[in-house]
Amino acid sequence: GIYALLASNDVLYSGSADCTIRMWDRRTWTTERVLRGHRSAVSQLAMGDGKLYSGSHDGRVLMWDAQTGENIRTLDAMKRACINTVLLHKNRLLSGTERRWNEEMNTVKVWSTHAFQSVDELPSRAVQGLADQIKNGENEEKDALAHVKNMAHRMTKLKSPIKRTELQEQIKLTNQKATATKSK
Repeated sequence: GIYALLASNDVLYSGSADCTIRMWDRRTWTTERVLRGHRSAVSQLAMGDGKLYSGSHDGRVLMWDAQTGENIRTLDAMKRACINTVLLHKNRLLSGTERRWNEEMNTVKVWSTHAFQSVDELPSRAVQGLADQIKNGENEEKDALAHVKNMAHRMTKLKSPIKRTELQEQIKLTNQKATATKSK
């Protein structure tokens, strides 16, 4: 099956259960290239600065040249975990992982796209808590999205990444504000 799709100019990229990424010509709908490098299903695709990023159930993120399909770098994001989401924001790549045997260890890793190395790790339980509040109507979606956008903006502007404790404190304050607003 196909787990991920990404359209860019005249090319459609598809990530599949067969561990491959296919580059399709959108004018003729024929396969231009088949990219191989993952050891499990390709679950996520993102693109920026002429690079294609793929996340897989093998716990790795691969960086490809979007035009030639050449594998440029391989990043072992998380041993024995699935990459369930990949998001590109300016010079940061965020990868969300899942470890089914230990949900406490699920994380969102933040990577520098220039050095292609980890610069921070966000506790996914806290981020999920914020998402649950939005879903349950306990927090205004626009406020929470602005909060997350602000954190992402700060991560791209600061020379040092946001510390995990600082992020947890920011989420705690957001939760307190939401609770106070709800009780009014």
